[in-house]
Amino acid sequence: MSQKSDWLPSARDAVLARAWLVVLAAKFQAWGVVQSTMQSFSAMVTDAETALTTAKNETTRTSVATARCKEAFDAMVTDADYVSLGLKSCDATQTPSGKPTA
Repeated sequence: MSQKSDWLPSARDAVLARAWLVVLAAKFQAWGVVQSTMQSFSAMVTDAETALTTAKNETTRTSVATARCKEAFDAMVTDADYVSLGLKSCDATQTPSGKPTA
């Protein structure tokens, strides 16, 4: 099984963020999310989508554009968010594995 070496967020990440925005827009009051948080998340999703489009376009892709894209997606979910959900944060260090035995 190969690993993805490209660290740009995938289009799937953008679709997932947009889907969460739709769910949150419908339920934010019932879930006790304040309007300002809703607006902030909406702005982050839009910013991330724009940054991803710029970074994936061959005519606008630069090292600055790809770094900006990564930062835009990283801003949406912090390590504290992972911990509060009981998840492990992303590990950037590859885990060594031995040679296959079979």
